[in-house]
Amino acid sequence: MIAFMPPLYDDELCFSWFARYYCHSGYSAYGYALDDLLEKRTVHFSAEYISRFNEGAKTIIDEIIPMKKLLLEHTMFPIVRFMDYNRMNKSLDCMIRQEGKVSDLIPIPQSNNTRYLRYCPCCAIEQREKFGEAFWTRTANIKGLDVCAKHKCRLKDTDIVLSGKQSPRLHVAEMVIKDIEPEFVKEGIELQFAEYLTDVFQAPIDKENQINISDFLKSKLEGTKYLCPSGQQRNVSLFYNDMRALFSDMPDKGIKDVVQIQKVLNGCRTSFYEVCQMAFFLNVQVEELVNPTLPEKSQQELFNEKVEALKATGLSSKKIARMIGADPHTVRMVGVEKTKAEHDYSVRKGITKEDWTKMDEDALPLVKDICQKLYNGGYGEPKRVTIGTVQRLLNWPSKRLDYLPKCRNEVQKYEESQEEFWARKIVWQYRKVLSEGEEVTYRSLTRPLNLRRENFISSLPFLFHYCGKEEENHIKAFAD
Repeated sequence: MIAFMPPLYDDELCFSWFARYYCHSGYSAYGYALDDLLEKRTVHFSAEYISRFNEGAKTIIDEIIPMKKLLLEHTMFPIVRFMDYNRMNKSLDCMIRQEGKVSDLIPIPQSNNTRYLRYCPCCAIEQREKFGEAFWTRTANIKGLDVCAKHKCRLKDTDIVLSGKQSPRLHVAEMVIKDIEPEFVKEGIELQFAEYLTDVFQAPIDKENQINISDFLKSKLEGTKYLCPSGQQRNVSLFYNDMRALFSDMPDKGIKDVVQIQKVLNGCRTSFYEVCQMAFFLNVQVEELVNPTLPEKSQQELFNEKVEALKATGLSSKKIARMIGADPHTVRMVGVEKTKAEHDYSVRKGITKEDWTKMDEDALPLVKDICQKLYNGGYGEPKRVTIGTVQRLLNWPSKRLDYLPKCRNEVQKYEESQEEFWARKIVWQYRKVLSEGEEVTYRSLTRPLNLRRENFISSLPFLFHYCGKEEENHIKAFAD
């Protein structure tokens, strides 16, 4: 039983807090401390995030610090601050409720190199002088960071591996960190970027800002040599070469090829280190990056307005192109509406042009009925409602719904993630087993649905969408 918890220091990792609790409470082995903290001893205790606590520990922790504040200020959660707005908030809510695995909720960066728990020698000295003990900090363990921005000295690795495969153990910083001579870094890009990376990490997360970081970075390319005057084409290769030149004196981390930049700009990657690299290169201030806003008009819109204004004066496209340094064809096409040629559906023998509006109205009730049957188990068990499935059941061509907007919108109402679909199937199977008067077991829930254990666990955060609290708790009990 937890008798007391030590004070929680600024920027201290939650893992470090519990390690000090274990040390100060006089446990004969760290396993006994884990018994008092975790839901069960076999739960992996992450050094960077939090694990599932038992009810007693959760009550005591909540009285000291709200779970939300613990996550945002004492774990590495800010590393995913550039993730999609909806996914980030949903992941944060699930972690507050202690549901699901961290690896299923957030995109944890993978690396081929082994990572170790790190510390700053100067920070350790300062902590011992001020608090009488050293502790693990978040900023020293930002992936890719090699320099302490506060003391301008290099961070040092310990022998503690940061891996989900390691057995749970509480490593007390005071017992691990040795007094060593700090290695200071001279002024330069490496130090400047370390300060930038640290400031971005420590900045509060704006959970209401819905602007995608990819759109923000693309807006910051406007007015640079990496975007053509019309705003329609990006010179990613030039951007990559110039950025690599800026970071040439630093260790080879982060962005190593053009494809990574393209994926960040297209919204396919939200790596903290890579986004910060690109923003730092573009001279984006920390305040701008953590609270992104978009300009009222894009470069392309301003270009089109300028060209149209010049055309109104009677100037030719070629002359306008020379004046503003743009391609003549691009200037010529400004203001010209591109109309897509109507497809003739009667070009092949035996095929007549359909009245798509009438077909859309006539088919809508049938599509609604099929969607409901798929969703509610009318075909034996719940299935995912997709455009392909509906078209196959109706024996329609693969592109038919592209021309039936009302029917297509009806199908899209049922869109869900794979984890949400598994959760819905599990609730259906749970109720089915009960209705048949059989005993509900983990096997009876998962085997008929052909679910693996990792599928079952990843679905748990979404159960509350489909059942009440009592059913949710009963199903979650089978994950133990």
